[in-house]
Amino acid sequence: MSRFEDARRTAAEERAREAVRCLPQPPASPHFRLALKERFVAGEVPAAPDLREVRPVRRRLLGLPRPVGIAVLPLAAAAVLILVLGLLNRGPAWRIADSTAHGTLLVDGEPVALDSPGAAERVLRPGRRIAAGETGAVTLVCPERLVLRIPPGGEITLPRPPGRWFGRTVRCALTRGSVGISSGPEFTGARLLVATEDADVEVLGTTLAVILIPEGTCICVLDGVVRAAPKHGAGTAVPAGRRCTVFHDDRPPTLEEIDEAERETLLRIDSF
Repeated sequence: MSRFEDARRTAAEERAREAVRCLPQPPASPHFRLALKERFVAGEVPAAPDLREVRPVRRRLLGLPRPVGIAVLPLAAAAVLILVLGLLNRGPAWRIADSTAHGTLLVDGEPVALDSPGAAERVLRPGRRIAAGETGAVTLVCPERLVLRIPPGGEITLPRPPGRWFGRTVRCALTRGSVGISSGPEFTGARLLVATEDADVEVLGTTLAVILIPEGTCICVLDGVVRAAPKHGAGTAVPAGRRCTVFHDDRPPTLEEIDEAERETLLRIDSF
């Protein structure tokens, strides 16, 4: 009891309390002590109940809600924060440029009509193989970030859109033909890595074309700087106005001036 309860006891209650305290303490019976010792040695004395098990059962019987641990709350808040940041960081989805919204697009080898409203956008998922049909080039746009122009005979694996703040390195592969690439203002600080059978191409913000040729891979750059490297060799910086060829064999990459036809093709990509 507390000192406040002691102050509220009457004189009679205090006398009774003192009388009980002065009573002699009877000794334990020898027979009881011997029986208890034998039960203890035999392991028959029951253990004290585990209150961690008793309390939840009592809560369930009384219909009380299960308590939420304090440590769980920060974890839940962190999970919600990560989810919200992931949604806000997600870049705009790929879409078909209006100027090429006709003909047929091949997605994982299956034809998709471009003149069906929204049909192509629904299948433009990162990692899928995207190819132009025989009717003409197809231009894919990730607004303010990237433009990919696929001519007839070209096929790429579609990269995911670069994130707003993180996840800004994205990858694709050129598996057939060629692809034209142009970056937009929101691409600044991001990277696109293009893989071919022979080369790895790093795009940091530029307009270029990656072309598969019989000798290897050709990289034509209109502006900015691109890095191209053989699969097992050092990288080469490809400046504006130059063409780099990475060969199938062990020959080192070569740098040449791009010709006027290649420049005109790259300017058409840059106009989107």
